[in-house]
Amino acid sequence: MDLKVELIGRAENEISAAQALKKISDEPELKVDFGFSADTSFYSNVINHSYYAIFYSAKAYLVFRGIEVSEQGQHQQVYFKFKKRIPLVLD
Repeated sequence: MDLKVELIGRAENEISAAQALKKISDEPELKVDFGFSADTSFYSNVINHSYYAIFYSAKAYLVFRGIEVSEQGQHQQVYFKFKKRIPLVLD
């Protein structure tokens, strides 16, 4: 399978998981349906899945542009290579 397509698919799956977990955390009736207590939430998991959606999207962008990212330390590589490619303007 094409790596770009695989990465975009993974990003989409992460976003779907984040949305589902947020909905369960926000809606008390869903918590009951799934057998969770009223004080259960999955917001930390929502953040985690959202991070990975961003990570896989950024990595797919780099791959699309022909920029290689090795397996070792790839999160940091993706961050710095993406930042270099797309400079952030913070005014």
